[in-house]
Amino acid sequence: MPVEDSNRTVAAILSTPGRPLLVYGTVLPWHTDKGSAEKARNWEEQYRVIPMQGREWASLREQYPDVDLCVAGDLNMNLGGPRYYGTREGREMLRAALDAAGLVCVTETERVPAGKLHQGPIDHLCVSAPLARRSKVHDAWEGVDAEGVHLSDHSGVVVEIEER
Repeated sequence: MPVEDSNRTVAAILSTPGRPLLVYGTVLPWHTDKGSAEKARNWEEQYRVIPMQGREWASLREQYPDVDLCVAGDLNMNLGGPRYYGTREGREMLRAALDAAGLVCVTETERVPAGKLHQGPIDHLCVSAPLARRSKVHDAWEGVDAEGVHLSDHSGVVVEIEER
């Protein structure tokens, strides 16, 4: 399925036991991401991209009203909990874009089982409100192996969505 920014995003409609699910995968810019600008200041590229993607999420909801929407990926900010990564402005922009598209982030820090992560995740799953009501974070883990070897600066999360 075509997307506005094929360097950062991908989208597909999947068959599920209930309604079809449109999955929109993304990597939002990080603090030093310069994008196509040579002299972009820290976070400037994220502030440019969030509204653009938010408009696309809202447009997809309008184009496919009988399909649930899931935005998943590295959003490069924690949501909820104490500040870890990202900016207040970026979080506000993201929350506004999610609200405008009728999406709920089901991987906010407070939804992760206590004690699973040292810091809130920066990789998230945001779904249509009806799916969010049936969703919960089932498990989460740090980006290290059993011997404590650092594998990634990203944690893992598993979200369960109950069938209707």
